[in-house]
Amino acid sequence: RLRALFPSVPLAVGGVYATLCPDHARRVLAPDYLVAGEGENDLLALAAAIAPGRFDATPLDPARLDDLPAPAWDLSAMRSWPAVAASRGCPMRCAYCASGRLYRAYRRRDPGRVAEEILRLARDQGATDVAFYDDALIDGPAGSFARLLDHLIEAGAPVRLHTPNGVAFAHIDEPMAQRMRAAGVQTVRISLESADPGRLAGLNRPADIGPFDRAMQALRRAGYSSGQIGVYLLAALPGQSEDEVRRSIDRVLDAGGTPLVGEYSPIPGTPEFDHARADSGLPLDDEPLLHNNSVFHRLAPWSRDGLIDRLRRYSKRQA
Repeated sequence: RLRALFPSVPLAVGGVYATLCPDHARRVLAPDYLVAGEGENDLLALAAAIAPGRFDATPLDPARLDDLPAPAWDLSAMRSWPAVAASRGCPMRCAYCASGRLYRAYRRRDPGRVAEEILRLARDQGATDVAFYDDALIDGPAGSFARLLDHLIEAGAPVRLHTPNGVAFAHIDEPMAQRMRAAGVQTVRISLESADPGRLAGLNRPADIGPFDRAMQALRRAGYSSGQIGVYLLAALPGQSEDEVRRSIDRVLDAGGTPLVGEYSPIPGTPEFDHARADSGLPLDDEPLLHNNSVFHRLAPWSRDGLIDRLRRYSKRQA
């Protein structure tokens, strides 16, 4: 469609799709240029190289997040519920996640600048809620996120905060939970994925979930209800039994949280993708739509018999 509308304009493709499925993107879209990974600086360099005449642009360094320009929030339709980024990347390398391929390294913005952005959104755009989709939002009791919360507490906690992408429970202790509550964090989502130590080790995650129980206790003592604490669990992983997921659901309920069962999605370039491709027999390399979690679990031999629906009913019946 773009080729037909602008036949003489070079076509550049970037983003998650181009980074994770470059061969498919080249074959299907046939772009003139493909930009993988974080593309702010690369796109400017590309434009400078191919633009006729002179092209002036200020070089950007995505390695320094504070040097990147602020989003044009005045052009956004999500003024009352924007998403703010406090970091990029993740220090972990979970076997099912491609964060390490999408981002060059894990780094964080200055917490004072993040707080200023949130306060400006509340003041100028009328924002009432702010969501964080960071892959590794909480970075320890004395880290950037704790300092961000302190800034917001000092400002009177003007907005409600939400963590829909899941946070690391290992960093949630009593002071952190109290800070989160005081700063206005309303929705807490925790990434547990499984309560089975063997499964966690296979996913390259810490196998000791004792810190999970301690984090849950800290959150409950801080005043969070079970409905506010959602705990993500992965289901339909290659080689995973239904009983394993049920035991994980029971563990979350016993700890006072709400189990949120999610379908596994095979992501190219990850170790689990290789397992899913080998075990499912599906042409995952040829069709990115098969990577979609709502599609994959309905076609994979081990989950197409209604596994996800049964597990979700089980989690609700036990709640």
